[in-house]
Amino acid sequence: MPKPVQIPPPDLVLAIDLGASKTKAIAQSYAKKDEPLLLCMEPEVADVSYDSLKDYEATKTGQTDPENT
Repeated sequence: MPKPVQIPPPDLVLAIDLGASKTKAIAQSYAKKDEPLLLCMEPEVADVSYDSLKDYEATKTGQTDPENT
């Protein structure tokens, strides 16, 4: 009889429901023995201008405006 293979548990388990009314997700890290993380998001989408995206991209990398300009 072959010896059973021991498979280690995954580091992270993620389950996502892309529902029509809400997106629901459950995640748990088995490596850190964390509690499950629950997430629920509304399906709304916002209109964002190209200039707003450029401004966000320029400032998200740590560039800040000088304090005394």
